[in-house]
Amino acid sequence: MKAREAIIAWTSVHREGHPTAGQVKVGPFVKEGDVDWIKPYASFAGAACRDRRDLRGDKGALMVFVDFHTLVVREGIAPEVAHGEFLKIDEYRELISPDIPGAD
Repeated sequence: MKAREAIIAWTSVHREGHPTAGQVKVGPFVKEGDVDWIKPYASFAGAACRDRRDLRGDKGALMVFVDFHTLVVREGIAPEVAHGEFLKIDEYRELISPDIPGAD
């Protein structure tokens, strides 16, 4: 899915006792009638932010990597966990080093 369509939901490892602490999920907007997959998480980014939905090209791709960095460095999400979910984002797969598993 494109970055402008991808919601990133996570809960910081610092939220001890929270049922989704240390977890991240990337997915689409929740449409009427869908299960609200976002609800268990404490924080949101990506397409959850209205201004992100308008970004295209390099700016949109840059924000994907800013989000990845924020989750790993500030929020304590394991890099492998974040990487596994961010592979769902086209721009991420296209721009990571080609020798990393999951790269396009």
